[in-house]
Amino acid sequence: MHCAFLVVAVLRTTHAFIVSQPRVGSRAAASKTPSPRRRPLHLRSTNDETTTFELVATNGGRLDAVLAEAYPERSRSEWGDFVKLGYVTVNDTPCTKKAATVKERDAIVVELPASTLQGDERTCIAEDLPLDLLLEDDHLMVVNKEAGMVTHPAPGHRTGTLANAVAGYCAHDAEGMESGRPGIVHRLDRFTSGCVVVARDSEARRSLQKQFADRTVSKLYLAVVARPPPETESDADELVIDEPIGRHPIHRERMAVVEGGRRAVSRVRVLATDGRRCVVQVAIETGRTHQIRVHLAHVGAPVLGDIVYGDASANDRAAKAPLSVTRPLLHAWRLGFDHPVSRKRVEVVAPPPPDLARAVRQVSGR
Repeated sequence: MHCAFLVVAVLRTTHAFIVSQPRVGSRAAASKTPSPRRRPLHLRSTNDETTTFELVATNGGRLDAVLAEAYPERSRSEWGDFVKLGYVTVNDTPCTKKAATVKERDAIVVELPASTLQGDERTCIAEDLPLDLLLEDDHLMVVNKEAGMVTHPAPGHRTGTLANAVAGYCAHDAEGMESGRPGIVHRLDRFTSGCVVVARDSEARRSLQKQFADRTVSKLYLAVVARPPPETESDADELVIDEPIGRHPIHRERMAVVEGGRRAVSRVRVLATDGRRCVVQVAIETGRTHQIRVHLAHVGAPVLGDIVYGDASANDRAAKAPLSVTRPLLHAWRLGFDHPVSRKRVEVVAPPPPDLARAVRQVSGR
């Protein structure tokens, strides 16, 4: 589709639309389950098998002591046992010594089996919160997550998350959610809006998790960037960014393109420009933490409004009228997957929120 027509399609999308068709020519990726994505929050997610905790150490010391300080709901002795059982990694390296020395800004990840979870770690508080449903049936739902909403509960965000909203919605349903808690099988950053798929039963969860692991889920994003990415020969060309992503070597709470990081692939196409800022479409083949934001910043085209990876001067200008940007202008626009039961291909589109639509109009002149 020509870029000008794509911009018009974006601006005219005022409601979700769904295309369902049999999957044709499915690409079977290597069946290798990626290790968990990471972000600087203590409790990342809970599913049927494990709960994943993670943090960037703010102080050095013994590993068990650092964990007990970060998550005091567990005793130091308990954390020491979890370390010895092999549930902990430090900077991506397994660690089984509870007295191991942790340095400031070390990245620590803990994966606890379901059998070790305490009662309050197994449940998600059901809340009556607004929920923008794009698609719903007996097996799954696709939600248009609003910018500013955290996906999963975490210390400091035990309520008000997408998981709380989904749990509250399903509490009003006679069938509810099979496991009693939302089966959110992927996530968006807090300030990224758009499509999130939620499994309502174990069969759907297993199917969707496998599709994400096999990379057969299509994920298309819209963003407004502060500067044009490197030029391509024509509007039809894509800029392919194939650069590994890992923890920033100094600022451990951030991600960066680093040697030895995990492979990450983003395909970028410019849809419109005003000569300075650009509207871009980004398709991602992988799902690394902050992938799009890191990749676009790496090629000199940071997402407008991104205070972590972005351009401070451009952000200051964008914060003023008429754009009035208050968050990274990144939106999960389109999500495609095979329905877990019917096996038909489903494509769901989330209408762009007002701030993104306003920026697209400003940049494209439409």
